Amino acid sequence: METKLIASGFGAGLFPLTEMLQHYGHTGRTGCFLVKHEEDLGKVHLMTGIIAHAETSLLSGDAAMFEILSWPSPSYDWIESETPDHMTMSSVVQDFLLRFIQAQGSGELEQIRKESLLSQKTRNIGNLEEEFSMSLEITSKELRPFTYKIKTRQVRIGRHADNDLVLSDSSVSRKHAILVVNNDDILVRDLGSMNGISINGQNQTQGLLHHGDLLRIGEVNMDISITPVAKIVLAGAA
Repeated sequence: METKLIASGFGAGLFPLTEMLQHYGHTGRTGCFLVKHEEDLGKVHLMTGIIAHAETSLLSGDAAMFEILSWPSPSYDWIESETPDHMTMSSVVQDFLLRFIQAQGSGELEQIRKESLLSQKTRNIGNLEEEFSMSLEITSKELRPFTYKIKTRQVRIGRHADNDLVLSDSSVSRKHAILVVNNDDILVRDLGSMNGISINGQNQTQGLLHHGDLLRIGEVNMDISITPVAKIVLAGAA
């Protein structure tokens, strides 16, 4: 698919970034906003109108999105059809903008930004201990392959935008399944979907997933990756 880059700074003097985000979210666009503020460059990836990933030089996910929205009058470009290597978010644009406005009004936004930046800036200080990194390698006939990194204890999966992991595949129900993380394995449970789930080719209503397993949600394949990684413990932590 041809990649189309809109001219540098497009819309910056005509439409604020938030307006373009809302418009592209409403029309279901897929692509990437490259956002420039002073010396920092941010990225906001949309997939079928859903915010799938955001990053700055120091942050990623929700924290990066909050940071980008805080930048005053940034310039931006749009790269049509550009998809992220992995997903760190799954948020409806309008809902996230409402969260941002509420955080601004309550005074929480500045605290969120400070805590996020502090966490990132001190991530190289301290000792190492083991934890598990979990991700899903996702493929189907209707979706471009991508990786979803699991960062929460529960992940709701379905076609509707309210889910944590949104799969815009016709074989997937609006609310299809839920994943629950427990130490080094994952519990998956079907939520009464039309096309069901299977684990390593066996139809099931629920089951445990381990590294190397194949989960099938409707016609969408998910290769499970669960690997030990180094975890940073901040200096002075108990």
